[in-house]
This record gives sequence, structure tokens and C-alpha cells, in this order.
Amino acid sequence: MTSAENQEFPYAPGLSASDDGNHAPGEGDKWQESSLVAYCDPSRGLAGFHRIGIHPNLGEASVYSWLQIDGRMVSQAKRTNLPIPAGPVTGTTLEGVTFRTPDPLRTCEIEVERDGVHAEVLFESFTGPVQMNMDVGGATVGKGHYDSIGRVTGKFSAGSEQFAFDGVGFLDHSWGPRDAGGILAHRWMMAALDAGNHINTFPTIGPRGRAMLGYVMLDGELSFTADVSSELSIGDDHLDVRAARARITDEFGRTVEINGVSAGEYSIQPYGQGYFCAHKPMVWNCRGRTWPGMLEWSAIRFVPPWHRERLGIEKDNSWLKWDGDQP
Repeated sequence: MTSAENQEFPYAPGLSASDDGNHAPGEGDKWQESSLVAYCDPSRGLAGFHRIGIHPNLGEASVYSWLQIDGRMVSQAKRTNLPIPAGPVTGTTLEGVTFRTPDPLRTCEIEVERDGVHAEVLFESFTGPVQMNMDVGGATVGKGHYDSIGRVTGKFSAGSEQFAFDGVGFLDHSWGPRDAGGILAHRWMMAALDAGNHINTFPTIGPRGRAMLGYVMLDGELSFTADVSSELSIGDDHLDVRAARARITDEFGRTVEINGVSAGEYSIQPYGQGYFCAHKPMVWNCRGRTWPGMLEWSAIRFVPPWHRERLGIEKDNSWLKWDGDQP
């Protein structure tokens, strides 16, 4: 994929600055709009993840937020059934989390005031928005979507202590129906060295099988992901990623390998409809250099359709259904 001359957003030809704002909702209770920023500075043990989402047709909002200092969670919360805040999801305050986008689709100022911790950082995109349709593999995730990787600078404060932040981050803005019950499993691996070398890949399993999302920027040239082969090392609680490795192939036929170890604690993010994922800061080794980043994953939740067919059982078979109470 190459940039076009005089194009406002080279990797998002269908977008304009107006897409920084909220979009007219479609039909259905599952139509949502959300914005998130995740960032990490493993050398200092600092990281954060914040998402503001709205369901306009339900008249409710949600926020998910966590912060780490010295690799430890110092603030962590998921709040649901909140009133929809004023302004777009990219420019509002909800439950102590504030987003501002001084340069639409390219930058985001994040301010967080929760649990006695204050964070104030600035995300600056390396490329501007990268546009893609997230509805793949038969899963409905968010057809309207852009994201990007960039540099993040700022500071954390806890009590009388201040911590300078200088790391990398990820910006995401999605809109459209999101049926989390239709996603079987996914992994998200983000690694960034600099503006010319970073990776954002999102292999997903939907009802129709595997699908590839994301992109690879190598030596200043961006291409979308064609295939990912990855392995995760999971702790005894079946959620905590200790290490990971992946071989990523892009549409140009280039391959790149990343090997990562965890750089902090993990958190759980409920998506809705019972679907959830775990994510944590990572330190990746790629091409002989250290690339900080993040990893998010969700284990497959039930027997996929193609395995049911091989076994010769229907999806309404009682052996496949969960009918117990949550503990």
C-alpha cells in the first residue's frame, strides 16, 4: 500500500476529519460507537488503557480504564449503564477519563483522574488513521473503523510522586453494530519501534473461520496483514499471557517475526454478550531490536461450527449448551 499525493489521510481514503466525531446510529440495540487509547512505557513500568463507548439506541454509555505504575495495577474499572456523555466519544469526559483530539484522527490527549492517580499523556500518530472493515469471518465487530500506532508522551502522578512517560500507543475509533456473541476468538498484537517500523495485527476467528486484520509497517512501507502464525504461553489461571511469538506475513509477501515477554499485570475487558478478553503490556524482540507494545487475546468459547459438522452434531445439542449459573 502506498501513499497518494495530496491525500489528507493516505491510509484512510474513505475518511475525513468529520469522522473524528460521532456518527449517525443505525438500527438495533447493538449499534455502538467507541474510542480507545492504549499505551505503554515498559522501561519505566508504566501503561494505560482507556475506552469510552456509547450505545445510542439504548441511551447508555460505558467506560473501561486501567493504569499501571511499576508494572502494577494502580487503577482499574469497568462501568456500564452510564448516561451518554456530551460530545463525541473522541472528545468527552466519562468517569474520570477525558479524551481530546486537537488534530482530528491524528492525535489524542488523554487525561485520567481515578483512584488517586493522575495521568496526562499525548498520543501522536505515526501515519494518521488506517482504515479497515472489522466485520470479517462472519463476525460483526464494527464496519466503521480506523486506528493507528504512535508515540505517547506525558506523565503519571500518584501522591507526591511523578513519573515521566515516553512510550508508544494505539488509537482506535469504531462505529456500527457489534455483536460480541458472534466472535469466537481473537488475538491482537501491537509492537512499535518507530514511525517507519511498527506492527498492528488482529487475527480473528468468526463463524466462518479465520480472518486477518491489521497491518505491517516495515522500513517506511505499509501493507495489510495476510497471515499470522502465533503461539501464546499462558499462566495457570488460563488468562495471564507470560510470553508470545508470532510470524506475520503481509500482502507484499514480507514476513516478520516477533517474540515477546510480559511487562506488567493483565486486565480483563468485557466486550458484551458474555465475550471478554485479556490484555497486558509487552516487550517484543523484532529484527534484533526492542519494540514495546501490547497483547490482547480471548480463548475460543465454544465448539466452532466446522468441528460440530465433523462430529455430526447440531448446534442445539444439549451437550454444547451452557446452562449453569455464574459462580
